[in-house]
Amino acid sequence: MRAVLNEERDGTIYPHDLSIPVWAEITPTMSEADIDMALMLKAATIVTKLKATLERSDAGTPA
Repeated sequence: MRAVLNEERDGTIYPHDLSIPVWAEITPTMSEADIDMALMLKAATIVTKLKATLERSDAGTPA
């Protein structure tokens, strides 16, 4: 999955293009739309964790 994280520093926005390898457990009865949704949800979880980690590490740096 591809995602873009926007970082704001000194009033300027810096976009970061990310390619996130994701996986999902699928079943033979799942439609393509179901599989796409499962992959997007997995990517969203990974991005949320990444963002939280970045925010924690940023909180420790002086402004």
